[in-house]
Amino acid sequence: MTKFVNPKRFETLKENVTQVFSLIFIVLLWTLMSLTAGRDIFPTPIAVLPEIVKLIVSGDFIVPLVSTFARVVAGFLLGMTLGSTIGIMSSQNKEVRILSFLWLPIIMSMPTLVLIFIGFMVMGLGSLPVIIICGIVVLPTFAVNLRDCLRSVDIDLVEMADSYRVTTAAKVRHIFIPHLVPALLAASKIGFSLAWKVAVLSEVFGLPNGIGFKIRIRYMQYNIKSLLAYLIMFLLVVIIIEQFLRVIERKTTRWKKR
Repeated sequence: MTKFVNPKRFETLKENVTQVFSLIFIVLLWTLMSLTAGRDIFPTPIAVLPEIVKLIVSGDFIVPLVSTFARVVAGFLLGMTLGSTIGIMSSQNKEVRILSFLWLPIIMSMPTLVLIFIGFMVMGLGSLPVIIICGIVVLPTFAVNLRDCLRSVDIDLVEMADSYRVTTAAKVRHIFIPHLVPALLAASKIGFSLAWKVAVLSEVFGLPNGIGFKIRIRYMQYNIKSLLAYLIMFLLVVIIIEQFLRVIERKTTRWKKR
């Protein structure tokens, strides 16, 4: 019987079913918390659903989403570029590697809220400090992943390629890139989620647009239904991006399962 079942499809189906059941569990837990705390204090999912539909139909979610997404992408690309550069340099240079062991953990440990306040105080309110802060937060993830990944490249394989006079371009394509792809994808998933959090938190405290600004307005109005609706829409966007990155990961690492 098992030979008629595609193992890859079965594994994908199993993952999807697990995710659906986890969402159902969260909704049930949310309902239980609402009934315990009181519907006026913490609305049920059914009560929040009309607010979600209203956001989708009216398009009120699109404009702040675009503003936030633009800052996230710009900050993510900045952090990815700088982090990848530092990671490559630290894997090849001993002095840079020693400095990376000191400073990367320090950057990773810095409180995000303090970075946001410092950025706004130094550069003023605007998109630029948000993009730079997102880049700073994302940078260590790429730097550490690439540094450690490049140091684990099979040296014997590289030396064998050298002995056969394989070109540098061919070595990069067939040895280094396949080795780096999983580390880059892992860093991308973590870095993108960090950039989202930083951008939204920055908008809550200092910007006149974006999802974070909308959340702040709903908080000031004590409109918890609309606040939860924005939160759910935000999480849905994050889940969609996460699934997109997983699809890319499956396609780019398919060779490892052969």
